[in-house]
Amino acid sequence: MSTSFQDAFTADTTEEEEGFKPLPEGEHLCTLLEVKQETNPFDQTPQTSITYQIRADQPYGGRRIWDSIKHDDKVAWKAASIHKGLDMQGNPTSWNEWHQGIQGCLGKACKVVVKNREGNEGKVYTNVRRVRAHEDLPF
Repeated sequence: MSTSFQDAFTADTTEEEEGFKPLPEGEHLCTLLEVKQETNPFDQTPQTSITYQIRADQPYGGRRIWDSIKHDDKVAWKAASIHKGLDMQGNPTSWNEWHQGIQGCLGKACKVVVKNREGNEGKVYTNVRRVRAHEDLPF
């Protein structure tokens, strides 16, 4: 959806808004685009933020899917799931080692399964449920 400068001010939605609409639930073929370590703004806990990008040859190609994993033992199961899902070898012994391992997978093809949930005021959010490597797609 491309609009002229003047049309952008009268359109009901913008391309940027379209990019944030919830994705359909299910599996999307993606590339691991970005991995960064940061601090959760709400409780100052370190976290790893992961960005996946839907492959251009797929429906919704170019759209991004975001996930954040707090460095907290309560969600270590999620970190282990991503680690196994990306077919990573070995077992990391710390959150930093896990983060570096995930970072080493940048550009890797993967399947990202998403599910939508409704938040406050009826807003719908797309959440990552599972990640797994896609053996048929090149790294």
